[in-house]
Amino acid sequence: MHLTELESYLRQLPERGGADLLLCAGRPAFSRVAHELRALPGQPVLEDAGLRTLMQELLGAEQWQLFRARRSLTFASTLPSGLRVRGVCTESSAGVSCTLRVLPPQLLAKVASALPPALAKLTTSEPGLVLVAGPVGSGKTTLLSALLRARNDEQVRHIVTVEDPVEFLHENRKSVVSQRQVGAHCASFAAGIDAALGLDPDLLVVDGLDTPEAQRAALRAATSGVLVLASLRASGAARSIEQLLAAFPPHQRSSASNDLADCLQAIVSQELLPTRDGGLLPVQEILLRTPNLASVLRDGKTGMIGAIIEAGRPIGMQSLDAALLELAKQSVISGREAYARAADKKAFAQWAGERG
Repeated sequence: MHLTELESYLRQLPERGGADLLLCAGRPAFSRVAHELRALPGQPVLEDAGLRTLMQELLGAEQWQLFRARRSLTFASTLPSGLRVRGVCTESSAGVSCTLRVLPPQLLAKVASALPPALAKLTTSEPGLVLVAGPVGSGKTTLLSALLRARNDEQVRHIVTVEDPVEFLHENRKSVVSQRQVGAHCASFAAGIDAALGLDPDLLVVDGLDTPEAQRAALRAATSGVLVLASLRASGAARSIEQLLAAFPPHQRSSASNDLADCLQAIVSQELLPTRDGGLLPVQEILLRTPNLASVLRDGKTGMIGAIIEAGRPIGMQSLDAALLELAKQSVISGREAYARAADKKAFAQWAGERG
């Protein structure tokens, strides 16, 4: 497979309902449609040597040397035709492999225009912390980038990002956007967050609070008068709070709880679910700032988060179960999928035995 042929397949992915293209030495190329892998028709088995040559073209000299040194690499690249992709390359006993995902330029505008009002308002929140949580592959980066795009389109601000890699490229629209990549422009997420404060940002977007150091740095930034939008690998608002506070030594957690109570503006926990028509749909739990939330955080009563979300429905809060129930009733997703993801199985009992 040559680079031009690869581009052709990548461009066809969205039309076929595919999300990822999987290339593995010793196997033909596969695409992932919803959560299923499907072999591309008429494709031969990929040889390791040919796949290495393709990856070298795709990565360029500098990133190829990084891959050779690390044996794995997460990257984003703009192909000669202008198509932008995100990829993960690895090496194993079978040879090299690479998973690629297209980053369509129109995607962010589409996502931004479809944001619920409660989420659209997050980019104009007071200084503080907005967390976008979810497992790997749940669309956190896309949601963060869509929120950035909305702010960039509407307000004259200075926006600084810390990313690894830089996936979506943002033009200066109304705002000035400075995108920094870990490794290329800063040593780590924590170092990038600390350095960004010296750039006088109005909005700091951090795509990856994956270490305790980064989590502590994000909370420091959020209490310094900057609006921080950051992604976190966690499921649900309550677990996100617990994970963030666990980044602090025990003797500092009380102070960190007070800081979080003062600055937390929202937590959006997102999952991607397969729809009945073969697509993928983001489903969200939304927690917004209220006086009761601040009190719960100071007292360390994260078990009350569910009750706060339920009470906050009139202002746009939403539990994951409520979102799942509505989608199942509308037959957008299968009842079986809703039942599998739900916390309160009793509310979804009618679908317990549904077959896929």
